[in-house]
Amino acid sequence: MSLPRRPQVRIVTAQTSRIGFGVALITLLTTLCAHLAWAQGNSGAAHWCAANFPPGQRGQCVSQAAHGAGPYYACGPGGTNTGLCGGVGGKCCTVAEICIANACAPFDRLVSRELGIAVKHPPGWIVQRKLGAVTVSNVAAPAPPSDTSLASESFFQVGLLANTNPDLLPIDQWFDQHFSGGFAVPPLSRTAVSTAGHPAVRIEASEIGRWVHVYISRGADVIVVDFGPLSPSFVAVYEAMLQSIVFTP
Repeated sequence: MSLPRRPQVRIVTAQTSRIGFGVALITLLTTLCAHLAWAQGNSGAAHWCAANFPPGQRGQCVSQAAHGAGPYYACGPGGTNTGLCGGVGGKCCTVAEICIANACAPFDRLVSRELGIAVKHPPGWIVQRKLGAVTVSNVAAPAPPSDTSLASESFFQVGLLANTNPDLLPIDQWFDQHFSGGFAVPPLSRTAVSTAGHPAVRIEASEIGRWVHVYISRGADVIVVDFGPLSPSFVAVYEAMLQSIVFTP
């Protein structure tokens, strides 16, 4: 005759209780530290979301940033840092778009391995490559200068002055030294700017219309961007193309 099994009784000792409490405490502290680390390390995301979205949209922006996603990591400081198209409450343009007149517009992307740059341009514009430069225009060959051609034909060129700054001078000092002999046409203005994340000098000059020349520092090389004439038809496009330039490996 078999005896009935005795029910198993789990004896919880003080030591077992302390171990369980310790594990729970460690888990809680780990979670808390993770949240604190994110808050301290990514407070910039919260500030950026607050500055770039109205109150009703800020929470979603912050929540997405907490998971490494959303506008902050797309076009904010955590990503390309190109900013929202359209200002506060705007949107991030995709890699196939560019922001013109506060709206994302489809653009093609040109990559030049020789120059080590990439630039976006309107679809249909003609790309012409030559040694040390690449040109983008809405016409294959420009017509003789006239009021009509200046208003209807575009010209955007990126060139390379290879090893022209071997002493690695700051770009403003290089500019003064390089053009110490002056210009054929005196500049109308000169401005220190940042392009492609690098220091640059921007000048505007009157050369059969108003033109812009931007000299960008990149180590011993200098990248030169020329565009014009500054007709109302193309000003926004030129500026968007200039801002789209990035240096590539």
